[in-house]
Amino acid sequence: MRAFLDDIISSFRTDPRAVAQRRLARSYAWKFTARQKMDRQVAVLFEFDLFKGKRGKRLLAVVEGTSKQVAGRFRIYDYHYFGDLGKTSTSVLEYCNPELHLSPFGIWPKGLLNTFKEFFISPELLFATTPEFDERYRIDAEDSAAIKLDLNEDFLDEVGDEAGWIYEGRKDCLIAYQPGKLFPIDHTAPLFERFERMCERLVNGHSNAEFV
Repeated sequence: MRAFLDDIISSFRTDPRAVAQRRLARSYAWKFTARQKMDRQVAVLFEFDLFKGKRGKRLLAVVEGTSKQVAGRFRIYDYHYFGDLGKTSTSVLEYCNPELHLSPFGIWPKGLLNTFKEFFISPELLFATTPEFDERYRIDAEDSAAIKLDLNEDFLDEVGDEAGWIYEGRKDCLIAYQPGKLFPIDHTAPLFERFERMCERLVNGHSNAEFV
């Protein structure tokens, strides 16, 4: 009910985020959808920590399409939900590619592990990465052997360049977000371009690992 009322109130005012996202969609020749129901999303999304245990879940200002740089499909959206502390909004970058077969993993900022690692049971995994990544992040996974084949140094080094993000991957999808934060309107395109480059590195490393 709170989500329904929130959407009704929002429908009576111009949302600058929706305007900006529609403009972004036009610049990429992508599709824009003002609102999507959570129960119509692909099944894998419900397995990510971000989408568990909330109420009134929906996606707003959804931009989706394909890239010339890497196969697969991208989406950018604001995820709104209600929890014990009221309404929370988080912008999400999403990438899905049928060629990916990722073992479940999470990359968490150090210091957030107790909150977000509910579904990950492995000890800390060691990879060859930059000092920035080692200082800022930790990797957890259900299958430590499999995830060492799925992830690669180029992808992890790109992750380490910016602090404060969470990355969740499983099956054919990867999502990236900063919990409880919305992307600045004028900075969504650069954030997407970085994510696009990151996904390209993930796919290239994943493909090479299949032939090892």
